[in-house]
Amino acid sequence: MKVHNYNRTRFGDRDPKEMARLVKLLLDIEKQLGRTPKKSDLSGKDLGAIRKCFGKWCYALEVSGLQEPSPETIERRLNRKTKVGRKKAAKKERIRQKFMLQGISQPE
Repeated sequence: MKVHNYNRTRFGDRDPKEMARLVKLLLDIEKQLGRTPKKSDLSGKDLGAIRKCFGKWCYALEVSGLQEPSPETIERRLNRKTKVGRKKAAKKERIRQKFMLQGISQPE
């Protein structure tokens, strides 16, 4: 199984040992049941720890390699990142044009 390696911005402040324990727990449950675990397959304590560590249930399944993100999810995540990049580029262009109109050399 492919285990996703998420960047540290999403899960950077989480304890890596706790994340590893929870991923192992999900993989053990999957092996035991022979299917992807559901929230109802976990005890309240473990489910709370997963929510605290990963946020959403689908993130826990993606990190553990039990579920691939859907193409729509991947596209949405990519668009979210590029949208921010487009906004920054547009802002830089507006600033550049403003300085050009005023005849001032562009700041570096």
